[in-house]
Amino acid sequence: MDDHTLFSNAPIPILLLDPSGIIQGANPAAQTFYGYAAEALIGQPIAALADSDSRLQQEYALQRALQTERDWNGLINHVSQQGDLRTVRLYLTPVRNERAEICQVLCHVFDVSEMIAAQRILQRESDRLEAILESVNDAIFMIDADGAVVAANLQFERLFGLPRYEVLDRSLVDLVARLRAQPNLPPDFVNILLNFNRDHTQSASYDFEISGVPRRVIRWYSEPVHTYDGALLGRLFVFRDATHELTLDRTKTEFVSLVTHELGTPLTAIKNAVEMLQDDPESNLSEEGRQYVQIIEQRIELLETLVKDIIALTRIEAGRIELRCAYYPLKAALDEALNSVRSIIQSRKQTLYIEVPDDLPLLWIDRNRIAQVFTNLLTNASKYTPEKGVLSVRAARVDQRAELPENSPADLRLPAVLVMVQDTGIGIPPEEQARIFERFYRAEEARQRRIQGSGLGLTIVQSFVALHGGKVWLRSAPRQGSSFFFTLPIIEGQ
Repeated sequence: MDDHTLFSNAPIPILLLDPSGIIQGANPAAQTFYGYAAEALIGQPIAALADSDSRLQQEYALQRALQTERDWNGLINHVSQQGDLRTVRLYLTPVRNERAEICQVLCHVFDVSEMIAAQRILQRESDRLEAILESVNDAIFMIDADGAVVAANLQFERLFGLPRYEVLDRSLVDLVARLRAQPNLPPDFVNILLNFNRDHTQSASYDFEISGVPRRVIRWYSEPVHTYDGALLGRLFVFRDATHELTLDRTKTEFVSLVTHELGTPLTAIKNAVEMLQDDPESNLSEEGRQYVQIIEQRIELLETLVKDIIALTRIEAGRIELRCAYYPLKAALDEALNSVRSIIQSRKQTLYIEVPDDLPLLWIDRNRIAQVFTNLLTNASKYTPEKGVLSVRAARVDQRAELPENSPADLRLPAVLVMVQDTGIGIPPEEQARIFERFYRAEEARQRRIQGSGLGLTIVQSFVALHGGKVWLRSAPRQGSSFFFTLPIIEGQ
């Protein structure tokens, strides 16, 4: 195949120029690309194809190739006959005759418009991401899959007193060495950083103190970063000054403890007075008066429950809940709860079914806390189920995920005892189920029906189950009742 055939059949645009830059030939691909017939291109200077801002650059490129007698390549903006502006990469190659004189210049044209546009978009996104990282209040840095620091923001510099240019593109080991030299940082903090350098799967959070004046508490978390196809990019570390937040939490906890303590004394006095009125045969209460006293008694019980729930939740959040665990059968905690809720269920003429096998293994639990879990779940089930409805409690040993309900959480500890508390009540709409364990949250229909409750019962259930290493979740639908599930891990040889 001769040179002319190669020139004509080439899939990329090719122009043949004389040393002054006049086009002497254009292959079919070039004619299609520029939108001109060969006759219209031949005889025109190549600079005429460049836009007005690029013509001097086009002339300089040709002169450079001729003066150096070497290939030249670079980006230039060319314009088609239709007025389309395209960024092209030109390759200018001097061609010599038999006397070794440059007689022509071969110009290969590669359209890189889309690539340049994509690069500009990526650059804008990169600039935007960098601006976001610089503006956040959290200190952030990231290591790649090889453990090198590839990103750090301004807050990182301020928190640790390390200029970014001294740690970027260096290993996490080098960064840790710099951090070890700072006397106000705890040694275990930098050790944990090194441990996570080798971990590509786990998420984690941690608190540490920076000593000095003022003393600061830093809360950080770390998360592995993956591409959309699952390839590991590295690990992200985020640090936040939580000093003010923790101070507010402590103040809130102290205030709640004070208020609940102060409420306890008058509630006890009122309760005792009500009991005296009811028991004293000489009180001479009318029938209407006795009804009022019963209403007062019911309201006191609600207030007592609310105070107890707030105290329990406050202790949970403050980390002051101590579990007194021993090996107990599940029925021991369930029977304790039934002593509290059986009268409520009977007053509503509801039927309760219990299916708890006798051969379940003993569980390492705080019996009182798990009894509270049963009490809260059964109380809720009764309140949200109409009179003459049906409640049930079922339990079974689970050793494999295949034995679990379909909507079970993915991170359950097995083997475990799975418990289900089911009702035939009003149910919970799907859009509200995600918030049902939040503090003080109450479903819309419960508020409309004026069903009494504080919105803390399920929060306490979730906390107590979590303290035992289990999980709690639900399955429900409007008018189809609710099923609450929770697990208690089977621990042998404790």
